[in-house]
Amino acid sequence: MGRLFLLLLVALGAGFYFPESRAILVERLQPALNPGYRWASGGEMKQIVRDLQEWERVGRGLPVGRGEFEPWLRNRYQMLESTMDSWGTTYRLEVRGRVVRVISAGPDRTFGTPDDMVETGELPPERRRR
Repeated sequence: MGRLFLLLLVALGAGFYFPESRAILVERLQPALNPGYRWASGGEMKQIVRDLQEWERVGRGLPVGRGEFEPWLRNRYQMLESTMDSWGTTYRLEVRGRVVRVISAGPDRTFGTPDDMVETGELPPERRRR
């Protein structure tokens, strides 16, 4: 049993080494990988919400204008992978009143479908200006 597992592990490693076979393997293994992808993206989304809350707390304006959120993500997170969900789609931001929502398109890479992931956070109360 141990040898069979080792052989399978070596075969998978070799398959992922070559770009042509990597794409095929990822496509076939996608259903098995999705729970891990959801967990990873959920963690990133929680961090983005915390960072947005802190950004607002210190008095900086939220990146809510057209085309502001993606540059904010790129400037905030040095690794390009941290600006996208596990399936390669850039996160979206919605702000409604004092609530922020970071949205992932999910495995189908299409926003507005049932597999979307949403992380919600409440912004701190507005500071009074003196």
